[in-house]
Amino acid sequence: MSTSEAEAALLEIQDLKVHFPLLKGMLRPKLIGVVKALDGVSLSVRRGEVLGLVGESGSGKSTLGRAIVGLARPSAGSIRFNGAELTGLSRRAFRPFRSRVQIIFQDPYSSLNPRMTVYDILSEPLRIHESLPRAERARRVAGMLEQVGLAAEHMARFPHEFSGGQRQRIAIARALIVRPDLVIADEPVSALDVSIQAQILNLLTDLRRKFGLTMVFISHDLSVVQHISDRVAVLYLGKIMELADRSRLYARPLHPYTRALISAIPSMDPAARKERIVLKGSIPSPADPPSGCRFHTRCLHAELKCAEAEPPIEAFAPSHCSACWFSSRWA
Repeated sequence: MSTSEAEAALLEIQDLKVHFPLLKGMLRPKLIGVVKALDGVSLSVRRGEVLGLVGESGSGKSTLGRAIVGLARPSAGSIRFNGAELTGLSRRAFRPFRSRVQIIFQDPYSSLNPRMTVYDILSEPLRIHESLPRAERARRVAGMLEQVGLAAEHMARFPHEFSGGQRQRIAIARALIVRPDLVIADEPVSALDVSIQAQILNLLTDLRRKFGLTMVFISHDLSVVQHISDRVAVLYLGKIMELADRSRLYARPLHPYTRALISAIPSMDPAARKERIVLKGSIPSPADPPSGCRFHTRCLHAELKCAEAEPPIEAFAPSHCSACWFSSRWA
């Protein structure tokens, strides 16, 4: 990352690792292995941009999002928010950052407390982080509900009285009501119908412009990420395979994994359709990742070198990096 990028970055992640122990036994558990959910991720998020994180299930996308908001403890590496180091902070020391870094979870059915009214759900962050009087909290809640396309009269209702799309609007309102600087959107539309997905994506785009949000948008759907992101990072088995501006990545992907993912995007235009690249096998276990390049066991272009040594992530163009020994073939 260049000096100018570092100065403009709101979030900086360096060599981040999140490992989970594999234990066997109940009374005297024994360590039998380690799940390497993230194994050396470095990236930055600039102020005001949307960074898309894409990859298959098990690639580490959600773990990265949870590590940023303090829900997963890093094993090594650094997470810096607006210049302040977040890794290693106690729960008390991290608390001032919780209102500045918020998360929208994937499932609107399980992320909202069914015993709380919409008013209670949205006013709780205000009570904790801003200590506002009840009248002011009610005013802020009503205003935020209107911002996400709901009405003030919905404050007295419970989550089960809403549809899935409406619940996700409530979850978005909960994340934004404390006016955060950074929002982690963890698969916010994957649990919704296709027609509702478009509405929520348009809502997030409008709110981003209105509030000047910086966002990390996590998804396995590259067509969704293409719609909302400024830059895109492609993860595979806890590693970044490729990172580029949206337009360049979709027009000229340099990593075989990215090329396969983009080839799977459906198109209604016969002239724009590309030959589908079918990957062999499934993603390996993060408890036993392959040697060398982690993608080589499924790569159609893999050679002996790929299994012997891990390729570094290199810049092949301004703002376009790839971790493949043969990225120059498509540069």
